[in-house]
Amino acid sequence: MRKTVVGYDVRGASEQLIRDLRLSSSVLCRSVMAAPWGFGIAGRDAGSFHMVIEGQGWLDVEGAEEPIAMETGDVAVLPTGRPHWLRDSLGSTAPPLTSILATNQVVDGELRFGGDDGPLTEVVCGIFSFEDSGRPTWIDRLPPVVVSGTDQDAVGWRASVIEALREEARRPTDGGSFVVNRLLESLIADGLRAALAASLRDAAAPPAGLADDRIGRVLARLHEDPALPWSVGSLADVAVMSRSAFADRFHALVGQPPMRYLAGLRLARAARLLRSTDATIGDVARSVGYGSEESLSRAFKIRFGEAPSGFRSGGNRGRHGEPLEMSGPPSGG
Repeated sequence: MRKTVVGYDVRGASEQLIRDLRLSSSVLCRSVMAAPWGFGIAGRDAGSFHMVIEGQGWLDVEGAEEPIAMETGDVAVLPTGRPHWLRDSLGSTAPPLTSILATNQVVDGELRFGGDDGPLTEVVCGIFSFEDSGRPTWIDRLPPVVVSGTDQDAVGWRASVIEALREEARRPTDGGSFVVNRLLESLIADGLRAALAASLRDAAAPPAGLADDRIGRVLARLHEDPALPWSVGSLADVAVMSRSAFADRFHALVGQPPMRYLAGLRLARAARLLRSTDATIGDVARSVGYGSEESLSRAFKIRFGEAPSGFRSGGNRGRHGEPLEMSGPPSGG
């Protein structure tokens, strides 16, 4: 069943954005490393990925809460190219990959380094860039790293894609870059799909708005902190547009005025917090941008037909706990 939050088809929007994902270039590097081993990658404008073909390791990404354990079959995608370090154990050093490449030759598409006789780990790494010389705006809303494993592959297609990329890294073929890009698109899309859907859970904007450079930037800021005292003017500053041009463009792409969208976002987030946390109604109100419990209650009753306390106790919900679609527009705007 598709998850609908305040009348918005989350899965449908994320699937459309994922289907439109296109890579313009990519580079593969296959490494075989004996423990102890480790390497670091500097931040870059392009995305990065690591596929563990055999063995295991730990991935530490700038901005992530803690190191991530990587096992055979896992694929890590860093959509915005954050600095990161991969090593066999948390205690191993991870010098810059550039310094490792300066002292170790790549032979037949294979880079070997690390210890002398420790357990081997094989990893295919790479970087990728998106079409049109820039990444889609919605990419910036994703976590710094997304990891998916073979247990998420019900029919085994990911293993086949990983093996094909491994062979291309070993022995590049004529026209291989095109094939690699298409294979990577499927693998990266598979990894990002769940993270994208999660980032849209409070959204009420169609993919056209999310994908637009200026409006997408505004939507990202609104979802990052809807509690700020936003105005049409301050949102226009984020979009680097005049107030009137921004308001017209936002309405055309999103389907409603900016402040009405913000009101809906705040109420959708309040509804989620009410059903998923024990925060007081006053704390929920302040966390989403309402000055008091009373102001949230007034807007909530207009939107959901009942007070926040009644909603929390299980009133206006669908079979799976989602808020039901509202027949009227959100307050504000």
